[in-house]
Amino acid sequence: MGLGFKYHIATLVAIFFALTVGLVVGSLFVSPQLADTQKKMLVSLREKMDGDVSTLRTQSSRYQGFFLQSTPRLIRDELKGVSIVIVQVGDYPNAVGEVQETLRLAGAQVRCVLRCGKTLAQADDILKTTLDSLKQANPNLSVAVDRTHIFNQLTALLSTQAGQKEELVNLLERGDIATIERNADVTQPPRCVVVVAGTRQEDSERTSLVDIPFLNALQGSGLKVLVCEPEKVTVSDLLTYQGSRLTFPTVDRVDSDMGRCQLIFGLKDLLAPSDSSQEISPTSPRP
Repeated sequence: MGLGFKYHIATLVAIFFALTVGLVVGSLFVSPQLADTQKKMLVSLREKMDGDVSTLRTQSSRYQGFFLQSTPRLIRDELKGVSIVIVQVGDYPNAVGEVQETLRLAGAQVRCVLRCGKTLAQADDILKTTLDSLKQANPNLSVAVDRTHIFNQLTALLSTQAGQKEELVNLLERGDIATIERNADVTQPPRCVVVVAGTRQEDSERTSLVDIPFLNALQGSGLKVLVCEPEKVTVSDLLTYQGSRLTFPTVDRVDSDMGRCQLIFGLKDLLAPSDSSQEISPTSPRP
């Protein structure tokens, strides 16, 4: 994606500020006539900047209006009947609703939504203590014993039909491990997973404790995976994923109209037969 509207504004403001500083400093050493000339140049530049800003605002408004009107038509039935699961690893639960609505418009069927609980973001010893407690309280249920196994177990539960292993699901929910909301009407096994990411706190360790282990488990499951995040995140996780050699396609700003289109067509390409599909390049993460 190219530079956005705000980057053009920042560039013009920087130029304007530099000339202002130059005018102030230069006026201490140059004649009044030269200072007056510089003032006129500054006024002219400001008028040009105001005009450029107005033009950019008009263009941005037109683009937004186009995508707002066109997105529902562009994505309608593009994923008709495709079974998909959503996993929220990030700190922005509202983005899950945006993704669900976009998938619904595209005709996809959301089989289940898994939301990671707070316990998963705890240190290994705290997580293991919780898992041991759940196991002791329910010895007849197969509960994972460590971080690696719990993410493998959660990945396996994504394909479980409604009504099956519900005792285990309820147990994990009580331990604040994860919540799984199933759509009993969707019986087809999922073909892909949409992971919703994005970090709210800059010092958060959630990415290393939750996101990357879960993505590694998904990568080994054979399911197709696409990772996305909303626009207004404190910290973008996409660069972190790429640094961890996770090669999933990504969609930035998935709650924007352009992001919605990228989500649907990215999934469509991801699900295309291997002999006709093209490699999907991740979208450029935000700076």
